[in-house]
Amino acid sequence: MFTGCASTKGTVATDEAGIAGDWRLTSVLRSGSELIIPQGVTVTFSATVPDMGSYSYDVAGVAGVNNYGGPVTIEGTTYSGGSFWLTQMAGPAPLEEFERLYLETLTDADMFGISADGQGMEIAKSSGETALLFSKFKFDGSQWKLIAYFDGIGVCSVDQSKNVPELSFGNKMDISGFSGSNFIVGDYTVDYTLRAISFQDIGTTRMAAPSGEAAVLEQVYTNLLNKTANYVWSGDELQLIGKDGTTLLVFAAK
Repeated sequence: MFTGCASTKGTVATDEAGIAGDWRLTSVLRSGSELIIPQGVTVTFSATVPDMGSYSYDVAGVAGVNNYGGPVTIEGTTYSGGSFWLTQMAGPAPLEEFERLYLETLTDADMFGISADGQGMEIAKSSGETALLFSKFKFDGSQWKLIAYFDGIGVCSVDQSKNVPELSFGNKMDISGFSGSNFIVGDYTVDYTLRAISFQDIGTTRMAAPSGEAAVLEQVYTNLLNKTANYVWSGDELQLIGKDGTTLLVFAAK
C-alpha cells in the first residue's frame, strides 16, 4: 500500500496527499496476523498542518482508554513519531493492552503510506512487526441521534425516552432525518481538513408537534443546524460547533 505523500528530494512535503483530517483505525496487523480490536474501541488519527509546506503534523485522538497527542513527521514513505502526551485514566486490562500496543506503534513506526484515492492510510514498522491501517472519516452514510443541545445558557441533555431528532448524511452532500416532530431534508458542505461544515436549504414536513415541548425542541434544533460552522468527530460522538466556538448540538452514532 505504501505510496507516500507528495515529496521530492531536497524539498518538504505538502498536504497534497490529503493527510490532514480525521482517521478511524480499521485494522491492526501483528507479525502478519490481524488482531481483534476490542469491542467499543474507537481510535481517531487527526492531523493538521500548522504551516503549509511543512511535513510536520500534530496528531491527537483516543487510544482505547486515554486521549493522546503529539508530533509526527512524514516525508514520502518515511514516518517518525515524536514524544506523545497521554491522559492517565485507567480502564479494563484488554483495552489498556491494546492502547499500549497502538501508542508504541505510533511512536516507533518508520513507514507511512496512503492509498491512491486518499481514503486509506498505513503506519507501520519496517520490521513487519506491527501495522496500523486507517480509513479517512467521511460523513457519507453516517447516521446520528441527538443527545444534547445548547439551550442558550448551556448544553443540556435530551430525554432519550421520547422522540429525539436524528440526522442522516447521504452520499450526494444531502441530509435527511427527524426533528422530533417532522421529517427534514437539506444539503451540506464540508471541508474535512478545516473541520468546517454548514447546512443549507433545510426543509421540513408540516405536521403538528405532539406537545409544546416537542415544538420548542424542533425549532431550536433546526435553528442550531443553520448556525453550525464546524464539527468535532470522536468516533461515536459528533459535535456541531458555532462560529464563536459554542457547542450547539451533540450526537451519538446510531
